[in-house]
Formats: sequence, C-alpha cells, structure tokens
Amino acid sequence: MRLLASLTVLAGLAMPALATGDEVEPMRVETKDKFVLKGDFWKPRKKGRAPAALLIHGATRDRSDYAAIAENLNKRGFAVLSVDLRGHGQSATEEFTFSKLDEEKQSIAWTLAIRDIEACTAWLRKREDVHMSNLSLVAQGSASIIAARYAERDENVRCVALIAPTGDKLAKDLPRTLKKIAGMPTLVVTEKNGREDAVRLVEASFQEEEVELDELVEISVMRADDVDLMRDKRLPATVSGFLRKHAVSDD
Repeated sequence: MRLLASLTVLAGLAMPALATGDEVEPMRVETKDKFVLKGDFWKPRKKGRAPAALLIHGATRDRSDYAAIAENLNKRGFAVLSVDLRGHGQSATEEFTFSKLDEEKQSIAWTLAIRDIEACTAWLRKREDVHMSNLSLVAQGSASIIAARYAERDENVRCVALIAPTGDKLAKDLPRTLKKIAGMPTLVVTEKNGREDAVRLVEASFQEEEVELDELVEISVMRADDVDLMRDKRLPATVSGFLRKHAVSDD
C-alpha cells in the first residue's frame, strides 16, 4: 500500500484557549456511570443538518488544545463538539482528577472513557442541526485508542484523524484496534522525528488487501520536532481538510 505523505512547515505557535463567541455554546452531559462532562459546541453556520466532528483530547490534557481546530472545522461546515473527558479540565472534580490517580487507576479510567464518547454522541443525536449519520472523530495521543474503539462500534463514523498517536500503556492495543476499522479513511499526523513510528503503526494496522484506495490512509508529517503538534498553526487546516474531503459532499 502506498502511503500518502505531505510535509508541512511549522508556521509558528498558536496558543490554545477555551472557546468564546456567539457561535459557541456550553455543553454539559452525564455519562451512564454518572460522570458529568463539560465541553463546547460549535453550532453549524448554515441552516439544516451539518456533519459532526467530535474532538477527543489526550490523557492529562483538556479541550483547550482544540480551540483552533474546532473553529476551522466549523468554518468548513461542521458542527463541532469538544469535551473534557472524565477527570480532565472542567470535568475534573475533587473526588476524581485523572492526574492524581495511580497508574493502575488511570488505565481503568482511560478504558472507561469510551462511555464519555457514547454520552457525547447521544447528546449530538438529540440536536436537530446535526447529521448524526455523518460523524468524524479527531483524537490526540493516547486518545487514539478511544477513537478507534468507538469507530469500530458506530457505523455512523465516516473518518478518523489521529494526532501524534501513541502506543504507550494507555493505548498499547492501538495497532490491533485500527485493524478492525480497516477501510475507514484515517489521517495520522506526526512530527518529523515521529514519521518512522507513524509508518510502522500504519503498516501494522492496515494491510494492502484491506484498503481499497490509497487515499484512505494518509500520513501528514509536520516539521515540529520537540514541539507540541497541538500548537502548530498548520494543524487545523490539515485536519479539517482531510475531514472535509471524506465526510462532506460537494453536492
């Protein structure tokens, strides 16, 4: 299988921030195991039902990472939901803060965080301005495993973008899980010094006979060595361009 690769030059740093503006409304939802999640919802800019994008941050991070990506996706026609997972950001409580858990409890909590995604998609389905048979997932770091697991079980997921996916202890089954969604358009974004790891991940996850078109699996390499990819100003356009290509009809 030929892997598509684009080399993007780092254009500076974008400082993440929580969302503001009239087009953004606060979101609050309770999971089936009683965790309260808080997030931001970017309403569609046009009338009718818009394709949805759900943004999933990595372990010990929060939704502020995604402010620029969410805005870019919204401008390109998506309804966007960015949420703090259980124990993270504004969803953390005195009783449950992910960063304060020991390694074993973090592993358990991360596995159960797929319930957060289920709660978020259920919330989206209730909205009249969202086309829930057209859902894209964007995940960073260790959240890649959560996105892949959810994509496997929800036939409404159209494509997946993975930013600096990792095979650490929280996502050690990522290659095996990605195999289960072979054929789904998948973008892998990596820094320059992580390209070899990204290629190995893709080769271990997608076999040539499982993918009908080369364009279904793309690796985008950014010159961001030792720099947090989430701060790269080129990242929003890279992610939204891929999602629009595979999830938005030009009709």
